Amino acid sequence: MNKLSSLYVYLLFTLCVQAQVKPSLIWPLDSPRVLTGNFGELRPNHFHTGLDFSTNGKENLQVYAIEEGYVSRIRVSPFGYGKALYITHANGKVSVYAHLNTFSLKIDKVLKQEQYAKQSFEVDFYPKPWSLFVRKNEIIALSGNTGGSSGPHLHFELRDEKTEITINPLSVYHVQDNVYPVLKQLAFYDLSDSLQPVFMRALKTEGVNLYADTLDLPSSLIAIAFEAYDQYLKKGNHNNVYEAKVFLDNKLIYHHRLNEMDFADFRYVNEFCDNRNHSKFQKCFLPTLYPAYLYPETQNKGRITLHDHKAHQLRLVLADESGNQTALSTFLRATVMKEYKSQNKTGDAFVHCYRDTTLHVKQLSLHFPNQCLYKDVTLNIEKTTEGKEFVLGLSNVNFRSAFYLGLKFTGKEEDKQHTVLKTDQGVVVPEIRNDSLWFACKNLGTFKLMVDNTPPAVKTVLASKKRLPKSVGSRLEFFLSDNLSGIGQYALYVNEQWVIAEYDAKSHCLSYNCEEQSPSGWVKLRLVLADKVGNRLEQHYSIKR
Repeated sequence: MNKLSSLYVYLLFTLCVQAQVKPSLIWPLDSPRVLTGNFGELRPNHFHTGLDFSTNGKENLQVYAIEEGYVSRIRVSPFGYGKALYITHANGKVSVYAHLNTFSLKIDKVLKQEQYAKQSFEVDFYPKPWSLFVRKNEIIALSGNTGGSSGPHLHFELRDEKTEITINPLSVYHVQDNVYPVLKQLAFYDLSDSLQPVFMRALKTEGVNLYADTLDLPSSLIAIAFEAYDQYLKKGNHNNVYEAKVFLDNKLIYHHRLNEMDFADFRYVNEFCDNRNHSKFQKCFLPTLYPAYLYPETQNKGRITLHDHKAHQLRLVLADESGNQTALSTFLRATVMKEYKSQNKTGDAFVHCYRDTTLHVKQLSLHFPNQCLYKDVTLNIEKTTEGKEFVLGLSNVNFRSAFYLGLKFTGKEEDKQHTVLKTDQGVVVPEIRNDSLWFACKNLGTFKLMVDNTPPAVKTVLASKKRLPKSVGSRLEFFLSDNLSGIGQYALYVNEQWVIAEYDAKSHCLSYNCEEQSPSGWVKLRLVLADKVGNRLEQHYSIKR
């Protein structure tokens, strides 16, 4: 074999070896890396879909690309993820970095071009693949506190490129974790009414033992739930538990594992857990409709049926991603043998979770799309004589997606465009179809029709246009408010040229950083606001820079 052939064989062998080595991903932040939120945490109306990294209350920490790839999406919003960056990698994964303060220069240049083209601070766009290439360990942004963030931190995600399903980053990254999950309470439910589980009792735990060796329960049709937390460091944040298993007489009957999450199942968190007396109990039994990928194995949907009055062993095992386990073992005994109750369909309407259901009841039109509910529901409807307020029960029904409520508009014609629906969870703006108003709702409870004819308001430190204004620095701030429907649109013009003004919804602050190209001397400002039903406000200012 000549030297050239030997070199060829060596290079071929080297390439084959390299192809078999999995690429190692770097962390998106420098050390020390403190995790204050983990994958699958129970948040209001959603599961947490990534890791939260503490920035120790600071902003503008350097954020790095975990692997080479290209910027596939840039999103800017006053809500949710705030300023967010998405990078697609060759391994079919997408890394997401959220609540950022600023982007790197080359990314920011592309962002500003899009914002000026659309004359909008809020954008969500997809640059052409590979047009914005980033190297591994390249600084792509600085951390911040934008969007729905409750404090400075970095939210980081991994997603599947094709399905958009989020992946638990701790299935790829390793953290040093020697802390065991902590079990706080064990709860029991009576399931004799299959549609309305009845909370029976909750017991606090001491380490891994209950106060009683055998628990007597007044039902033979039962299920359990637990309150627990996990930590990566002792005295660290209380995060959610990664995995739970339930055994009855040494047979596995329930198993959930928080390894991935589909955005279509965000709201399943409301069915997954039960909030009672400031405690979140994670239910170890399933509704009619549920995301199967969360449950590697269940028997009878986690429901426990005791056929005798004997004591049966119950074992609950909790685990984190590092394999640390906490186990509880006790015995259950049924003092009352029960049978399943027949479904109660005596209300004003009965809704099947696996059917499209359209109802016309008490002058209301209701449409429940297939699979918008997790289980069948019996509805009771109460309506006032004026028709302005009504109650749809039960209030504790959880929705996977919106249902639609329609009613004929009977007020003044000029008020039709300004009518909103106030619910227990916020205000809903309608879609107007002929003489009817249709509202997309995600909760039952009390509803009230209200008219919003009041335009937004604004406060600023700028002097009134009737007085001689003071000189201002490089940043202008306007504080926006609205009495009902909420801020819908905003635009700031400098000498009649649209400029990028950033809106932070949590502080209600619209800010403008005077750039180098902003004119100096006397400057005319025009601020245009509109709420979500179209009420407008226009303010004019003259300032000196």
